[in-house]
Amino acid sequence: MGAQAVRIIPTLAALRVEPGTLTLRRGDSATGRLSVRDLAGKPVENLIVVWETRDYTLVNASCCRDTLTVRVPLPGAAGTTQLVAKTANMSAALSVTVLPR
Repeated sequence: MGAQAVRIIPTLAALRVEPGTLTLRRGDSATGRLSVRDLAGKPVENLIVVWETRDYTLVNASCCRDTLTVRVPLPGAAGTTQLVAKTANMSAALSVTVLPR
């Protein structure tokens, strides 16, 4: 029988997305990062992070780690939405404002 590894995740401090907000024009892209730290302030790495967009017509996000690339589709509406990062039963939001071209 093969051995299975068990990873114990420490208690995490509140998650934080950096930057906290983005303002982009249609067709632009930017990078954001989820800061994951334990209660002592030490970074916790290699967690799977799921990024969800509240409005696919405004922004798309791609990644499965703490860093994401935000892409604003060229044809689309302007407005404000959120990208939500989820990991270890916690979440944090990044507010994204899309301006018309």
